[in-house]
Order: sequence, then C-alpha cells, then structure tokens
Amino acid sequence: MPALTDKNLGKVDELCAGIYTATDGYGKDITDRVIISAVPDTKYNGDFVVKFSVTNEFGDTAQNELVTATGFKKPHLKLTQKEVTLTRGENFDPLAYILYAVDAEGNNLVDYVVHEGEVETMMTGDYEVRYDLSDLDGIAVKTKILTVHVVEP
Repeated sequence: MPALTDKNLGKVDELCAGIYTATDGYGKDITDRVIISAVPDTKYNGDFVVKFSVTNEFGDTAQNELVTATGFKKPHLKLTQKEVTLTRGENFDPLAYILYAVDAEGNNLVDYVVHEGEVETMMTGDYEVRYDLSDLDGIAVKTKILTVHVVEP
C-alpha cells in the first residue's frame, strides 16, 4: 500500500482496492462488505493503522489491520462524527469528538485544537461547534464543524 498523503487520505478504500479479499467462511465472496478506516498509530509516530472489518450474513466478524507510513505535508484533524444528537440535559464534551489531530510527522496535536461554539444542552435546537487545528506556529491549518442537535427526551 502506498503512503497516505494529504491528497489520498480520504480515499483509503480506493488505495486498498485489490490488495485484499474477504469470504463469508463458506466460500462466498463478501469483499464488497469490507469496512476500512485509517487512524494514527497510538504512539503518534507518523504511521497510520488501516483497519479492515467485515461481517458475514451469520453475524461472524473478522478484522485485520496493517500499518503504513504517512507522507503528510500538513497537519490533519478528524472528528469522530460530523453530527451528534443529544437529549436535552445531556452532558456535552466537545473534546470527546476529536478522533485525532496530528502534524505531518504524526505528532499528536490535540492540545493545539481550539473549539468554539456554545451548546446549550438545556435548550432544544441545533448548534455548531467549530474546531480549528493550528500548527506549532499558531497558524490555523484545518477546520472541522460538528453539528449538535439537542432534542427532547
């Protein structure tokens, strides 16, 4: 697998095409059901762990992973999701929605993420939280938005 770069990080599925197959355990090809994700190595050493997971029609799940180097030129910020729904009164921790923030060498930059936008969990409505990742020089290089829906219980 080639190194993950700024341009191909969002295309991990395409990069992995043809390098794996999956069967249901009974000879039926279920390669089209494989779910692929890429996250930084927990040591933040510049590597990404590419995870493969597939579940057959009987509920059996198989997982595998590979480690690949990155060829990043700029920092990356990824949230756990783009939207979240909370019940009125539920606690909201904006930092809990940061999956990773890393620089081009894979160093952990979570402490450099600034978030803004108030979520009033006692009032129903839709809110936006903006996350900005700055590089070590304080220059914002990546922005993500989390939409928070607060609904009645």
